[in-house]
Amino acid sequence: NSFSFTYFTEGEFGKGLWITLIDVIESKPRVGCTSEFVCNLFSRIIAYTVVIPTWFVLGLFTFGLIWPPQIRQWCFEAKPTKRSAISADAKFGAATEEVMRNFIMESTEFKNDFREMNLYMKKLR
Repeated sequence: NSFSFTYFTEGEFGKGLWITLIDVIESKPRVGCTSEFVCNLFSRIIAYTVVIPTWFVLGLFTFGLIWPPQIRQWCFEAKPTKRSAISADAKFGAATEEVMRNFIMESTEFKNDFREMNLYMKKLR
């Protein structure tokens, strides 16, 4: 695995570093006493015990300023509630009903116009 240490991604501090850190944690080296396995195990231990807790505590002191965007989103983004979901469903249902009513009215007007045009065409013959 090759990891790129990009600290700024799309103008957001820490996004690339967080992705790299997660890649290190989630990588699965071959099991055994290989150097790759030992390095990966050591990297995971350092990440879990030093890097992530330190980053989290520093983020608390800076009110989330230095947290990666993924953590800020997890902490500060509003989760949809049952009430908001019901409200959204009700709004969607009302909008759908209005569209259907308009469609029925338009199709009725179209049918009437078509009948009138047929009558007019018959008169012309």
